Amino acid sequence: MLVDAFGSIICKARVGLDLTRDAVARGADVPMRRLERLEACDQHPSEAEAARLASVLALAPGPLWRIAEGNWHPQPVPQEKNGLIVHTMAVRQPDGRVSNCHLAGYEGDEEAIVIDPGGEPDCILAELDRRGWCPRYVALTHGHAAHVGGLRPILDEWGVSVLVSAAEIPAIGWSDGRFHEVKPGETLTLGRYWVKSLFTPGHTPGGISFLLDHACFVGDSLFAGTIGEATIPNGHRMLLDALKREVMTLPPDTRLFPGHGPNTMVGEEREHNPFFAK
Repeated sequence: MLVDAFGSIICKARVGLDLTRDAVARGADVPMRRLERLEACDQHPSEAEAARLASVLALAPGPLWRIAEGNWHPQPVPQEKNGLIVHTMAVRQPDGRVSNCHLAGYEGDEEAIVIDPGGEPDCILAELDRRGWCPRYVALTHGHAAHVGGLRPILDEWGVSVLVSAAEIPAIGWSDGRFHEVKPGETLTLGRYWVKSLFTPGHTPGGISFLLDHACFVGDSLFAGTIGEATIPNGHRMLLDALKREVMTLPPDTRLFPGHGPNTMVGEEREHNPFFAK
């Protein structure tokens, strides 16, 4: 299931562009009450309404309409590619929220990386043991609780380095000597391979995506068919610019692993994401 429906997408775009609902309603020739219902996902748009709203909100009309109709979902993303295995776990926090935790390692290697251990650390540790993987790093795309809630038990078990942006540590609320403050573009080794940090702020001040071979772990900066919610001033534009520069320029067969919802690929998002498609 996609993270954002039609109404959530147009609302996210409107707020991100700092447009009032009245301005969008007038610009798209949609009655105010109708726009309110559309944003609340209480009503379904017509194709003409979707096209007019897309024009006002700088969205691609075709992809937006396909999402409104429920006619697009990303193709299944392979777990293994070029020897790199990525296992996605839907983990639950104590408050019931669910997020994606990703485990990645190369076939035949013991070293692995854990991305965004948001909850259920016992399940994460059990899966690492089942696969015979020894984590070298835990990578945090950002500091929200839904993505770091299971961190402490993993550190207690393995004592690995935590890759995190310095700007995200206040949100985590604690730190220790195992935190490695990654810089944009920094590359670290993982066994015979490497992991590179890509600066993708906007959802949070220090958002980082992690590129490992032809797999990119994007946290809450991007979801299938949409982008993350900006939580900082000018975050919407900052996030769009960062994603266009750092993620959408990757090869189209690059696998994308977000913090929520289904996995996707760069080529899919270039064609079907209303924020990026032409």
